[in-house]
Amino acid sequence: MTYTIISSTNRPGSNTLKVAKHYQELMREAGIEAKLLSLEVLNGEPIIDLVMYDEQSPLLKRIQDEYLSADKLVMIVPEYNGSFAGITKLFIDATDVKNYWNHKKICLVGVADGRGGNLRGLEHLSGLMLHMKMNVYHLRQPLAQINGELDENGRLHKEGTLKMLRGQIEGFKAF
Repeated sequence: MTYTIISSTNRPGSNTLKVAKHYQELMREAGIEAKLLSLEVLNGEPIIDLVMYDEQSPLLKRIQDEYLSADKLVMIVPEYNGSFAGITKLFIDATDVKNYWNHKKICLVGVADGRGGNLRGLEHLSGLMLHMKMNVYHLRQPLAQINGELDENGRLHKEGTLKMLRGQIEGFKAF
């Protein structure tokens, strides 16, 4: 079984990427090796190359083969205006949905500095994933007030949060 974690923003230095890196470590502790894709890789790519419907950019072809070919995906999803980042939707639309998203298993983690942990964004993205014929793992974890969840090294440090994420990982592993 292969896994990819997607840090679903292209914002440099984001808390989302910090959470994704720590999540990758937690997965490793659970005996799961996962690749990590940060949408920061799309920075500097001309938008027209991302949305070409007749021919994809070489970068997108490589991303699909290297990351989206995994059996299971985990998306770490920051809150943008009460939903998820536009780059996430653009990225999905620019990829070959039928061959790289349909019928995959996916796990979602929300990230926000507010109280909800991007629950609304996870709901929006879940609807999109279901439309794309994906199997969305039922236990979506919202990480609220993320600035208080991360220590000075950018790592999650609250034992309750870590326990919750470890439980999600174990459940997704069996899913």
